Amino acid sequence: MGKELDKAYVEIDNFRDKLGEILVEELFKEDNTGYEMAKSIMSVFDSCDTKEKFKAADGMLIAICGWSIDSLIEQIKQKDAANYVWESCA
Repeated sequence: MGKELDKAYVEIDNFRDKLGEILVEELFKEDNTGYEMAKSIMSVFDSCDTKEKFKAADGMLIAICGWSIDSLIEQIKQKDAANYVWESCA
């Protein structure tokens, strides 16, 4: 996998900036709902069979949204405790 990234850095000017921009575009497409994103994120975490892989997946989640999976779980628990009405569960 690292070879593809190394190659992209060489072949594509400003690769990191362009990757960031395309990720944001993909995250906010109309057909890419929060539910679909959550399913994909959970699929990645479910596939982690070592602490190192889990830590890497968690690092990617932090990079994308600014929060770790533990922080997001805690936010869900706090909202549930406050009887928050979830749009996705209504």
